[in-house]
Amino acid sequence: MRNGGNEFKRDIRMSLQQKALLMLIILLLFFCMMFIITTSIIIKKTEDDFKARTSETAVNNVVSTIRASLVNYNYLTRLIMLNDRVVSYLKMKETDRETIYDARESINEIQSLYSYIDSVYIFRNDGEHVSTGIGEYTIEINSIERSNILEARGATVISINGNGTIRKKEVNRYLLCHVQYMILIHKSFWVC
Repeated sequence: MRNGGNEFKRDIRMSLQQKALLMLIILLLFFCMMFIITTSIIIKKTEDDFKARTSETAVNNVVSTIRASLVNYNYLTRLIMLNDRVVSYLKMKETDRETIYDARESINEIQSLYSYIDSVYIFRNDGEHVSTGIGEYTIEINSIERSNILEARGATVISINGNGTIRKKEVNRYLLCHVQYMILIHKSFWVC
């Protein structure tokens, strides 16, 4: 029986060794799983942060581009409103073809210095206007839009398609319009 007892102890010892090995393997698997889970969480948060920073950068770039365009539009409006032929068109009691042509030609000369400008509109108080747009446009100025421009008192009013005021007939696309009411001459001015 002594031999039988030794074999039983050896089986128990081997069993304890196997249990210790099994516990070590389980512990290693647990730590591996924890490492994988932690790493995946960190990677996911890093990706989300990267996406947020990238989106913020893209929005900031768009805002900067729009601001630069508005500064260019302000310079464009100043150049046009300082042009003698445009000022004479706006101040005339009655317009004729030659004055309209001269004003349009002056606007085109100045407009050619700037890119991404589809058309320029200059409105007189009597409702007549000069435009440099290529193609046919529908212009319907309502009293609300006119009052918005007048209330700005020389400041910039930004809208898409002039809030429905200006629409290009053959192409259905959006135009970013920069509207400025010139206090000195009391004429409204659109750049699209």
